[in-house]
Amino acid sequence: MFVNKINGVANLGFKGYQHIKNDVGETIMKFNYPYDYDKETCEVQFYRVIPTEKYNYKLDETPIASVQLRPEGVDVNLQTITNLDKEDAFAYKIVRRDKNTGKVIWEGTDPGVTMRPTNGEYTFRVHGDKAENHTYTDTNPIYEKNADGSYKLNDKGEKIKKSFGYTISDYPDSISNYKYVLVTRRGTTPMVQGAGYLAMPDSINPGMMYRGFTDSNTGEIYYDENYQKKMEGVVKNFSNMFNGSIAGLQARIPYLKANGYKVLFSTPIANGDDVSSHSYWNKNNMQIASRMGTTENFASFMQDLYKNGMKYVYDGTFTSEGLEGIHFQYALRWAEKNPQSYYWFRMSGLKDANLGLGTIPQNKENLRHRVVNAPYKYELQSNGSYKKVVNGEYNANKPTMFQIYDAAQAGDEQINKLDTAIRNYEKLTSGTPIDINSHDDTLMSFIFQIDPKEYDKRIDVINDLNKKHGKKIKLDTADGTITASQFSNFRIDRKTEGGFVTWDANTDMVKMNYHISGYDEKLLQSIVNKDERYHEQQLIERGSYEVQDMTLQSMRYWTKFVKDIQTMYTAKTIGSVKTVEGINKLIADGKLPEEAKINNTVINNVLNGQYILEPK
Repeated sequence: MFVNKINGVANLGFKGYQHIKNDVGETIMKFNYPYDYDKETCEVQFYRVIPTEKYNYKLDETPIASVQLRPEGVDVNLQTITNLDKEDAFAYKIVRRDKNTGKVIWEGTDPGVTMRPTNGEYTFRVHGDKAENHTYTDTNPIYEKNADGSYKLNDKGEKIKKSFGYTISDYPDSISNYKYVLVTRRGTTPMVQGAGYLAMPDSINPGMMYRGFTDSNTGEIYYDENYQKKMEGVVKNFSNMFNGSIAGLQARIPYLKANGYKVLFSTPIANGDDVSSHSYWNKNNMQIASRMGTTENFASFMQDLYKNGMKYVYDGTFTSEGLEGIHFQYALRWAEKNPQSYYWFRMSGLKDANLGLGTIPQNKENLRHRVVNAPYKYELQSNGSYKKVVNGEYNANKPTMFQIYDAAQAGDEQINKLDTAIRNYEKLTSGTPIDINSHDDTLMSFIFQIDPKEYDKRIDVINDLNKKHGKKIKLDTADGTITASQFSNFRIDRKTEGGFVTWDANTDMVKMNYHISGYDEKLLQSIVNKDERYHEQQLIERGSYEVQDMTLQSMRYWTKFVKDIQTMYTAKTIGSVKTVEGINKLIADGKLPEEAKINNTVINNVLNGQYILEPK
């Protein structure tokens, strides 16, 4: 390899080509290959290929076009130099020649999908023809032994060497015989360039915050130094949060740009999860998590990334839904009246009994519960029973919620504020980092909607157990929480699967139904009646189609949302600018991404309506 030459070659990669846009927006190909351009010439030869019934290709060995390479590579528009359609497959070969004599020095391929002729067709090096067997004799000194472990000796008293052979399968010929590269053009071949930065929004600059809805400058990012210092003293474990938001990511963009990052990756933002710091327990894939910010905040974040020339990729949880997921909660409450909601998930227990929600850790000592917006408060009497007292703050227009929490991490004020859910524990600076470091010893502050009349019945059960059976169950204990949580549709249970399939044994995530699985097949086989079994199968299939549609719609929503943000911002920023100089000034001022600074020909073609703007 001519290293001193290659250092000056642009766009050199493992493949000899990449897709780019030309001055009028057409997708063309850029070819390159290293060669000693002081002594050689190099060309790319193009060949027509025809697919066969065996999924191979026939190749016409007469080139349909040839293009000379330059040291920096060459742009090729195959539609202008051949009569190939833009989706037609083709093959190419690299040919290097002596610059003075024109004699071929070398011809072959780069590391693409390589081909060679076999019986009139071309097969690929990735599987080749039928492999040939090659037998080898081992030359290592391995000697024969007797039954007692001693070595066998010949007449001269020498140990007798045991010879053996072994066979390996190999390609029938060398890679050098595969002289053509196949390009099918059946899909896109994006070029991902630039460094990426992976962020977890919860822990990125938690002191950066957005102004609230009541402020005149809503959406402005400000810095709360006191909160930042408070979070710097947090003992991080599996269940608490720093409460970072989109604001922290947006404030980080100038740093990322200055350090050359081109892509920002993050854990989920747009899935409504307010329970976990990692945000993978999605609640609603069409909603920004409230602790992360608003839709408007997300829009300003996307706008800043765009004008700084950065792409954004956020992880998503589409295989499952968290225990607080809107569809799972709907199934818990309404599956009896709307059975179809049951078929969105991999579960069987809901038909026969209440589902066990695996939220209780191995050590349940600090397990407690509270009822948010309940019609009554429950006061402990001297005889050990609980008396209902009307709650004057009850709002009949809001749901009643049952919440569990960790008494060692929750503060007294947030525990007693029964009109608001606990979303983040207050005691964040106590304990050690390994106190709560895994899923099994974590007590998350899960909250579920309940019928307050059912909770009243559970209080009656506790009173009955205390009075008639001599129990001493108190509501503000782990046993009291477990006893009070036995509702008709769910119960708080140990961290095991309680009638539904979880994701990777993570009991906080319910597996969604995308297709008929082996799990479903077993359930169907247990139904003896053929008609009933077929009807059940149809319901499962319908549920899977609804889940697929929901997932696709959420992806389409966010894709279109971001596209609209970028389009509207670009249109407003350009405004009445009609010149190349004007647009370049907007780029220089940092109002448009530097990638827009292509060349005058491109900008003129766009302004004159001669540029192809339709996406593929």
